[in-house]
Amino acid sequence: MNNDPHQTPSTPTTILKYYDDMFNLKSTASLVSSFLSDDGRHVLVLDSTVFHPQGGGQPADGGYITDVDCSRFKFVVQDVRSKNVFERHVEELEEGLQVLLSVDESKRKLNSRLHSAGHLLDLCLEKVGLSHLDPSKGYHFPDGPYVEYKGSVPQAELQSKQKELEFEANNLISKGGKVVSVGVYSYEEASELCGGGLPDYIPKESTPRVVKLGDFPGCPCGGTHVSDISDLVNIKVTQVRTKKGITKVLKFLTKIGEPKFLAFFVDLGVESTRINTRSFNGSLDRVVGNLTLTIKNFVVNGALSFDIRYFPPQTIAS
Repeated sequence: MNNDPHQTPSTPTTILKYYDDMFNLKSTASLVSSFLSDDGRHVLVLDSTVFHPQGGGQPADGGYITDVDCSRFKFVVQDVRSKNVFERHVEELEEGLQVLLSVDESKRKLNSRLHSAGHLLDLCLEKVGLSHLDPSKGYHFPDGPYVEYKGSVPQAELQSKQKELEFEANNLISKGGKVVSVGVYSYEEASELCGGGLPDYIPKESTPRVVKLGDFPGCPCGGTHVSDISDLVNIKVTQVRTKKGITKVLKFLTKIGEPKFLAFFVDLGVESTRINTRSFNGSLDRVVGNLTLTIKNFVVNGALSFDIRYFPPQTIAS
């Protein structure tokens, strides 16, 4: 195993603490240097960080940096790059100053879920007869996440493969499986851990970090992930499309605590006396089997329609 301390391309090097512990959202660091960038923003170079920079298809973390006593200053982390670029909101800082780093938990969790979902779809390819596709790109941002592959899918099969991918992904989610950062290895070692080969975009002179999802072979990845496959909750594959030898799979994740399904019903036995205006905003819970239906946004507009949301019982209880 390579003992390289997880370096960024910047000089001096910065230890990437999230490589070893993806779930530690607070740490201390020393300020190595600071300077103004060409766009007028202040750059802080740190000796270590828990902030994930933008890269590998994953957005940058957000959060805060303060002095260790939280009494002198506090500023918002608006951007993280491979050189640890932060928006500056404080006075001049001396080199060697100890600072406290705090990652925005909700943003990190969303980014991690989206990233893990992309890798999970990679693992589903063989199961649905798409093993000829080679991963080439991932976009794990909330505004339209997708994964891209080199290779084509016949137009007549796109819709069926979309359904098969979604079914297989959610089947794996229901089974669960630990997600772990195995470590940083030489190219040859990483290749062996990842099933005997690495994608073309991994340089042969690199020392890739390997992440494992469940009992599947590892995959090269520098990002953050969920702790268990089941944390993904639910994946919706919205489209599979092929153009010029590239296949794109668009995905959507159900938000944690949000309904898994959305449907419209006309008649659920709601007493008409409850609806006596053209528009009624409110809610009505009804238990149907082992699900609770929360009925919202009653609208009378010629016909009566209901926005019905399905919540698992434990979600309602919480």
